[in-house]
Amino acid sequence: MITLKTTNKMITLKTLEQATAQQVYNHVATHLLTQNAKSIEGDACMYHTSQGLKCAAGCLIGNDEYSINMENTPWPYLDGIPVAHTQLIQSLQNLHDCSSVANWPDQLRKVAGWHNLNADVISQ
Repeated sequence: MITLKTTNKMITLKTLEQATAQQVYNHVATHLLTQNAKSIEGDACMYHTSQGLKCAAGCLIGNDEYSINMENTPWPYLDGIPVAHTQLIQSLQNLHDCSSVANWPDQLRKVAGWHNLNADVISQ
């Protein structure tokens, strides 16, 4: 069983540049493991789905910041996206898109290691 140490700070595009890499990682890891489902419609990964699911990058886009026009555009090429933490967010996005949900805890630990972050937000 996976338990999460929750964080109270909501990170959105407006606050992303002020957040630390550890805060971004904790926010996304908590989101993914709480949602426990991929953000997909049809065969396509989506930032936000019509059912309310959000991908690893999508959970950093507030509902008031989101536009359907963002879909099908890679994270670094979205208009108005802060450059802060781009590599970390892309690693987390790749995890969401390419790993099975069952493997997310292990993959999140790997991402933490690659980015010299603490994976304590995930505990088993």
